[in-house]
Amino acid sequence: FVNKKLSNREIDFFYKENSKIFNNSTILISGAGGSIGSELCKQISLFKPKKIILFELSEINLFNITNEINRIKSIEVEVISILGNVNNYLFLEKVFEIYNPQIVFHAAAIKHVSIAENNILQCAETNIMGSKNIMSLSCGYCFRFVISLQPFVRIFFLHHLIRLH
Repeated sequence: FVNKKLSNREIDFFYKENSKIFNNSTILISGAGGSIGSELCKQISLFKPKKIILFELSEINLFNITNEINRIKSIEVEVISILGNVNNYLFLEKVFEIYNPQIVFHAAAIKHVSIAENNILQCAETNIMGSKNIMSLSCGYCFRFVISLQPFVRIFFLHHLIRLH
């Protein structure tokens, strides 16, 4: 109970403190159609970014989140929907080259334990290699910051940043 409240306060603080950064930025959200990614898309779009790049593996999830954001009347943001896989480095690299995101939210992951247990190789590929692809490209291109919603990726990325400095 206490951890949940603390976490909600941290999220509220994060949005209030960074809403100016989101304004007029190009933001890429991987896993945009998932449970976490779609909520991020809806909330971030309210901060008036210049563009939101919705990067999603599932066609139906991409279709649904694109329509949901476009239905919100108060949002004046360019929505770019890209059907793609974070495991495809070359395709992902083209997306970074073309759209040059300044902010990246990495929400693409296989999170459900029962699915992960029955699909270990695909889970490892997506959660490890897909995350590595996002982090590598984010480091290689001009952007303000990257936020991963996977705890092990955050630890890896912070370690990588510390090694660079």
